[in-house]
Amino acid sequence: MGSNIGDTNQREVTTTIDNRMMAPDAKIVVRAQGRDGKPIEVKEGKFDLQWLSYQDDSLQAKVGYYFPESKEIQIVMPTVHGEQKNVRDVAGQKDFPVTQKYFTMTYEHGKKAEDTYSYVILPNATAETMKQYAAKPDVKILENSKNIHAVQDAEGQITAVNFFAAGKAAGMQASKPASVLMKKANGKVTVALSDPLFRQDSIDLVLDIPNAKVITKDEQIQAVCNKDKVELKFNTKELYGKTLEITLQA
Repeated sequence: MGSNIGDTNQREVTTTIDNRMMAPDAKIVVRAQGRDGKPIEVKEGKFDLQWLSYQDDSLQAKVGYYFPESKEIQIVMPTVHGEQKNVRDVAGQKDFPVTQKYFTMTYEHGKKAEDTYSYVILPNATAETMKQYAAKPDVKILENSKNIHAVQDAEGQITAVNFFAAGKAAGMQASKPASVLMKKANGKVTVALSDPLFRQDSIDLVLDIPNAKVITKDEQIQAVCNKDKVELKFNTKELYGKTLEITLQA
């Protein structure tokens, strides 16, 4: 996921999804499906893809990409020629020509001030795997904004939020930048928090969980359980990103 993408000087901005080098004689199979559910012949150009699978039989490598939102993706497959000395020029080195093919996918944001993107990578996924995944994705985006990135699994049991500033999302309210993971299972809620800046003394987090009780917690956490919410204070001073964890009965 990415948000608030742009350039204050109005220059063109690109996000590279993948840039795969392949041998000139590599056996590559690329399949894709459009947003309308129809197969797409993969060639150079711009496409609104729902998913794409890339398979390199010569390397026994395969990977899939799922695209949750409608957004044009640019595909190029150039053959690049170069000299090794252009990368590492040392005295006495002879010319050593190199030719490589590439498969490159990018989001071309252009000169937009605050653009976004999102995609899901599925290692070792075949085209059939991607087709099935697209029909029933196991992750959903709750928010992809300047201040908050929030995702949740399809069953609503695991929620991950990056707060880049104070804000509220997914039933959590953070007072400062924080990385938070919440897991629900068997009537319990486990919350793990880390200071992504490595320099904050404390972070307050309020959870929309009524009538909760503390089961276990790290000693650096203060917890107050009210009838309609849980108020947490995480002492993150000099922890340098270490994760703190609390488990509640909910």
